[in-house]
Amino acid sequence: MAKDFILVQQFTDDDTDLKAREIWDKYGGKAVPFYVILDKDGNFVDELVPDASLSNVAAEKFAAFLQRGKAGGHVAK
Repeated sequence: MAKDFILVQQFTDDDTDLKAREIWDKYGGKAVPFYVILDKDGNFVDELVPDASLSNVAAEKFAAFLQRGKAGGHVAK
């Protein structure tokens, strides 16, 4: 599945980083960390907002998130 995605990290803890703020606002950042899947055109597909960190997310839940993203968001949560 790693071949199906491009990993991008955007750090949002620098209030002077205008690009980070624009991305946060555009995709509705709700918490840190905040995972979002976009299609090849940059359109929103799905999101995952863990309670505190990715380590709090069961592997099955994260895998399901990736499967929904791969399917264009058309797989039941």
